[in-house]
Amino acid sequence: VSTESTLYESTEAPYVINLSVKNLTIASGATINLSTTGYGANLGPGRAVTAAAADTGAGHGGIGGIGAGGDGGTVYDNILAPTQPGSGGDVGTSGAGVVFLNVSDTLTINGIIDLAAEKSSAGGGSGGSVYINASNFTGSGLILADGGGSVNNNDGAGGGGIIAVYYGTNTFTGIFNATGGRSATNLHGGGAGTIYTKTWNQREGELTYQNGNSTTAALSILNSTTFSGITLGNLTIANGSRVNANIPLTVNNTNFVLDAISEFNPYNDFWALRITNITISGNIQFANNYSFSPSATMTLYNGANLSHIPNSNATGVTALYSINLSLQNITIANGAKIDVVRGGYSSKNGPGGVSTSSGTSNPGAAYGGIGGGIATTPLQKHTYGNLTAPLSPGSGGDG
Repeated sequence: VSTESTLYESTEAPYVINLSVKNLTIASGATINLSTTGYGANLGPGRAVTAAAADTGAGHGGIGGIGAGGDGGTVYDNILAPTQPGSGGDVGTSGAGVVFLNVSDTLTINGIIDLAAEKSSAGGGSGGSVYINASNFTGSGLILADGGGSVNNNDGAGGGGIIAVYYGTNTFTGIFNATGGRSATNLHGGGAGTIYTKTWNQREGELTYQNGNSTTAALSILNSTTFSGITLGNLTIANGSRVNANIPLTVNNTNFVLDAISEFNPYNDFWALRITNITISGNIQFANNYSFSPSATMTLYNGANLSHIPNSNATGVTALYSINLSLQNITIANGAKIDVVRGGYSSKNGPGGVSTSSGTSNPGAAYGGIGGGIATTPLQKHTYGNLTAPLSPGSGGDG
């Protein structure tokens, strides 16, 4: 594709450019553009969740931004092999299309592959899909699958799309972007899309979420529909990305950095036994089993919040509602915190819990000391736990 050329979608295969060639060069100034060739307004798997969700952004690799009437559209497709176009925003712009490039020798990108959805005066469409397989991958261009922005204050922007690149050799120095769209007030941004890269001889690839420093973006969800694997060679969550991992996940990073405006919630088993340095400035919340290398160093900087999901069990609690870290070094800086405030027994439960009774004045629960308040039937329970190795959660008060 020569300089100043623009290649649009085939009319015979709507929404898709599918090229299998020996060599392909996209020169500087040239563009493959499918920014408006996905699903139309309020259409597609990532459209608004309900009809009442007015002016919401569409989802794809990331969830669509919230609008005046509710939540944005959900994630879909396969981040390892994306084939679906972006969805349309509510009363807004279309999603972007699909580009598949299968190059047996050399793919050179010095121009632009543009599957970023356009801005909307209502709900933004979601970014499209870029799927590349090349023996030699080189160039210094742009590969874009951003969600469409929203220009009005209460409208949701589109979620980012999906980029997957496989190669034998890689000397590409350009830019990948699959950010969620920006909202007019930065309050309704779309969730970050995904960028997955893998060499042919790698066992596992690298997954990146980066969201253009948005501070109030929607979530990105890693689930069994969007990700069929269980292991990643490297996981990066950066620049305002907010990621929920709802599947068991093993990562083989040696370093993991979570910046101050990003969020990671491994809500299933999470194993990171090769990480030697863990640097947290944002929010990370656990929900199940998790493990790090015992030789790792963890640093929680000012503003960091390491927490566990609250106890939602009405009848008791298990050890899963605890933070249990075995590390070589850990530093909790001034302004950082480890938070398990609501991780103990639920109301009125636990060894020091208080049963409902008449004649009480909402007595507090016991643990290392007896709970306060006036109680006639029953009295507050006794203390419990081990003073030299306290590992029991707190009990629930009467209230």
